[in-house]
Amino acid sequence: MPSGNTHTSIATLAAVAVFAGGAAAGLYLDLGKWTPSVIELGAASVGVIIGDLFLSPDLDGAASNAKRRWGPLRFIWRLYEKLPHRSPLSHWPILGDAGRLVYLSAVLAPIPVGTGLARDGLQGAMLDTFWAVDRASAMILAYPRESGAAFAGLCLATFLHGVADWVVSEGKKMVDYEAPARPKGGRPGKRAVNPAPMSRKQQERLAREERRRPANVG
Repeated sequence: MPSGNTHTSIATLAAVAVFAGGAAAGLYLDLGKWTPSVIELGAASVGVIIGDLFLSPDLDGAASNAKRRWGPLRFIWRLYEKLPHRSPLSHWPILGDAGRLVYLSAVLAPIPVGTGLARDGLQGAMLDTFWAVDRASAMILAYPRESGAAFAGLCLATFLHGVADWVVSEGKKMVDYEAPARPKGGRPGKRAVNPAPMSRKQQERLAREERRRPANVG
C-alpha cells in the first residue's frame, strides 16, 4: 500500500489539476450552464484535499495519517475501524464518501442533543436537533452546485486513493511472481526451496544420534 505522503502528493496534484483544468475548460469550451465558476472549482479542489487529509478511506484502519490529523477528536473514528480494511463500504468512491459523511453526522448528532437537554430538557434537545438539520439542509439547497462540487472532490480523492493502492499491489504481485534468473549457458535454475522446520521429536532423535556417534580420535 502506498504511504500516506504518496496519497497526499497525488491528491495535491489532482486538486491543482481540477482547478486549472476546470478554469481552462470554462475559457476555451462552450459549456453553457455547466460552465464551472471559480467558487465551484475551489470547492472541488478543497474537497479533494479534505478527502485525503481528513476523510481518507484509510480511516478504517487503526493507524493512519488522516486519523492522527483529527488530534484529540480521533476517537470518534474508533467505531469506523471495525470495518474490514479496504472494504467497499470505505474504499469505493461515492459509497465510501457518503458513508463517512453519514457516520460523521451521526457521531456529531449528540452535540446539539446534549446542549438542548442541558438548557431546556427534552423539548430543547428536539428543537436544537431540528435546527441543526434545517441549517445543514438549507446550506446545501442554497448552494447546490458548490456542495455537489465539494462532494465530487471527495469522491475523486477516494478514486485516486483506490487506484494508487491497486497499482502498488499489482506491482508487488509482479515482483513476487518474477521468474528465476537463467544461469549463463544453461536452463533456468530452480528456485531454492527452504527445508521444512524439524519437529521437536525430530530434533530429539537427531540429538540422540549425535550422542551415540563415536568421538573422533587424533
